[in-house]
Amino acid sequence: MRYAFLFILACLWACDSGRQAGTSTETTNGVIAGTLEHNKLPLVGANVSMYLPTGELWQQNVALTDSLGGFFIANQKGRFHLAANNSELSTWRFNVQSDVDTNLLLEMYAPNQVQIHGLAPGDSVELMGTPYRSVSEVDHVAWTGVPQGNYTILINKNPAANLRLNQGIDTILTLASMAQTANEILLDNFDAGSGYHLWVPYSGRGDWFLSAQGEAEIVQPANGDFVRALVENDGGKAVQIKYANNDGNSENIVQIGVHLSEQVLDFRALEGIRFKVKGDCQLRVALENGHATKYQKAIWAVEISENWQEVFVNVDQEIFAEHYEEHVEFSQVADKINLLTFFAFGGSELSIDDVYLMGLNPEDMLPKEN
Repeated sequence: MRYAFLFILACLWACDSGRQAGTSTETTNGVIAGTLEHNKLPLVGANVSMYLPTGELWQQNVALTDSLGGFFIANQKGRFHLAANNSELSTWRFNVQSDVDTNLLLEMYAPNQVQIHGLAPGDSVELMGTPYRSVSEVDHVAWTGVPQGNYTILINKNPAANLRLNQGIDTILTLASMAQTANEILLDNFDAGSGYHLWVPYSGRGDWFLSAQGEAEIVQPANGDFVRALVENDGGKAVQIKYANNDGNSENIVQIGVHLSEQVLDFRALEGIRFKVKGDCQLRVALENGHATKYQKAIWAVEISENWQEVFVNVDQEIFAEHYEEHVEFSQVADKINLLTFFAFGGSELSIDDVYLMGLNPEDMLPKEN
């Protein structure tokens, strides 16, 4: 099987503009792209398309005629998705950053056919952030020419599954139709059992973790293995931890947390967090900027019981403790979030399921610069 490399070199493209008060130089960022075969010889005739982070086409099919010399294909600073193809091969890359990705190599592979069954007529289905999107007229949708890679499948704007495609292998999935929701996204219901939230192909990072501080100790699951904390619940899975030596002191606590993104997310549109929970502890929920020199976190108090209940954390009802150096108001950290954490004070058990982020749209899971 032939394959090729798409070489992306981010560069500075300067242009001069004359003004009445004088002449100034404005610098913008561009991308020079070239394609190389595995033997390092130029691959002439490939096309490149650039897409906005939401998946809409921005610049279409820029033909590359001289791989060694490259081809200037953009002059806009920021993030975009990139597709390349010729008659046999294709590739897709999420979240290219024009002023950071200065030496980016993308391998091109034989594309795939994807079919998704189990839908209801009228369901909207898409591979998030890509042009592969359809409305089901019967019980399935199908796409051809899908590049190898990792994708999040959205049904009616909610994540239904993560999809990993290998080169040239056709894929048929059967997924349940999902109810349409407005301004609400499912972060995770844990049913996949993977230890990663459902948006990880798009956000770049999404691993859940367990930890204990001070004298507190997680006794189940052993060694703090998150996947082993997933237990059967209501036909799916939920997170359950049991712990000891947690006396409610702020020095001795346990936490269930998730890295939301490889960088930071803009959550200024967030209205609240909805989730199912049970336990015998005092619960605090935090949204944090873990990339700051010192962690910056907004915190909410949640009353829970030893029976399953659904709770809604309203962002306007946060608590604020000035004696915690890292504690800030949500408005100060809302546009640079990358951690969600559930802190347990006291007790011996905590379970969580079906975590929703209210007020957000799928595009809010796109990473931004720190």
